[in-house]
Amino acid sequence: MNVEDLFMAPEDLFRLGNATGPRLDNIRRPKDVDTTEINGILVVIANGKGISLSTKDRIESTPMSGWVWKIPKGTSVPVGLKLLNDRPGHYSIAPTSNIPLDEFKGLLSKLALKCQKVFKKQIVL
Repeated sequence: MNVEDLFMAPEDLFRLGNATGPRLDNIRRPKDVDTTEINGILVVIANGKGISLSTKDRIESTPMSGWVWKIPKGTSVPVGLKLLNDRPGHYSIAPTSNIPLDEFKGLLSKLALKCQKVFKKQIVL
């Protein structure tokens, strides 16, 4: 699959968060991103790994519960971030270049301000 760098949401994208926010800055290392330490600073490596987002179909079929947050179609991501449609139904928010972890979290927090709380998802058994 040819992965294209996107700087604007091509469709509505979704993330499970909590009642107060989408938790975009909840970074799990090394699952979400790879890091290295340079001069005592933790740096995120720009290798295509990033924070997970889902399409509408995928978020509806995922057996997880929590508050669903939406990044509306057409939303631009902050400079320094990009979207990658890395597999069907899934996007990642990744850095465009190697970036200090704290700076990456700051950019994700800026993007979180553009998110809209949609509904509370429950697992139906």
